[in-house]
Formats: sequence, C-alpha cells, structure tokens
Amino acid sequence: MKEVKSLKEPNVKLENRAADLERKTTEMERYKKRWNLRLNGLKEKQDENTRELTVDLLKIVPPWKDKIDWILDTVHQLGKPTDHPHQIIMQCTARIYRDELWRLIKLHPICMDLILCFAEDLTKDDREARRAVWPKVEQARKEDLKAMFRGSYAYIDGQRVMP
Repeated sequence: MKEVKSLKEPNVKLENRAADLERKTTEMERYKKRWNLRLNGLKEKQDENTRELTVDLLKIVPPWKDKIDWILDTVHQLGKPTDHPHQIIMQCTARIYRDELWRLIKLHPICMDLILCFAEDLTKDDREARRAVWPKVEQARKEDLKAMFRGSYAYIDGQRVMP
C-alpha cells in the first residue's frame, strides 16, 4: 500500500504536467494559424501550381495587385489534386494582411461567381467545438438573432453558447 501512495503523487504531477503541455501546444497552434486563411472551392488540374493559381485569383484585389506575392508567404493544397476542389491554406506574412485580404475578397463578385469560400484556419479542437454548437447557432440565425463565432466559441446576442 505504501508503494502505491508513493507512485500516486508523482503520477498526478506527471498528468498535470502533460495537461499543461497539451494546453500550451494547442495555444501555440492557434497562434500560428492566425496568419492563415482557408480557401474552399478553387478548381485545380493535376499539374497546376497551387501558389500561382491562388496568387492570380487574389490579384483581383486592386490595392494589393502588385504586392500579393509579398503578402502571401506560403500556399499549399490539402490532399492531392482530383476532380473535386480541395482546401487551400494561404499563410500571409502578417495578420493585418490576412484580416484585410479576407475582408476585401470574401464578398468579391468574382469569388461569388466561382463559389469560393474563405474561412479561418482553425485547429482540429476548435473545429470540433464549433461543430458541437453549430445547431444552436443555426437555429438562432433562423430566428434572426445575432449569432457569430469567435475562435472556437459561439455567441448568440452577445452571450457565449455552451455545447
């Protein structure tokens, strides 16, 4: 019995340390993804360069037409090219550029015509958290209430929604 007690205390400390490291890792991942945007719906062919295709699309934003190569750091496609579009992750050189780019392009007529959707690049945990409260957000929007997401949290009329 004495051995079990002597092992229990270090085990609790290790569990707490592991939980703390997991929380810190998740926060670091969230922080890193703040520079990213996801692009859904862009059709590609097998041998096309994803970066060039994305840069050409983003040149529709007049103030940044000549700077878009500098504003986009990295661009890559999730998955392999097939007949249906894959998500594209665009990493900007600064968050201010990402936020402004998203604001300018998400409702651009060309993007609407091509049925392109821009979204935040969320962590897996954040996507699951949003998925859990989506039915409540959807219902609130049908009732004409102000419903929105901020990170992994949903708010309806300013009140945080729990799953």
